[in-house]
Amino acid sequence: MSFEREEESMNYKSMIRKATHGSVDGCTKEYVIFNVISTSKKLKVSFLFDWLYDEDGFSYKKLYQFSGHKRYREEDQKWLENYCKENYPDAHHMSY
Repeated sequence: MSFEREEESMNYKSMIRKATHGSVDGCTKEYVIFNVISTSKKLKVSFLFDWLYDEDGFSYKKLYQFSGHKRYREEDQKWLENYCKENYPDAHHMSY
């Protein structure tokens, strides 16, 4: 099965904006919405996102506890999780 990314959350940005000056790190619940090509359905993959924001800029630690995609084949589950790990956050997030 093939997937293409349509939308993604940026909940961590809101937390960073609300934080005080200095080092900020936390965990946020995030998601990526994919179009399931050839079925016109949408799939929302949710996960926890550990991140750090300090004087050197933004960096992420790990993604884990994926959900919302367990009804798909194992190879599709792995592809979706790997996509999120490799592409979240993408370049425009890193410049935040």
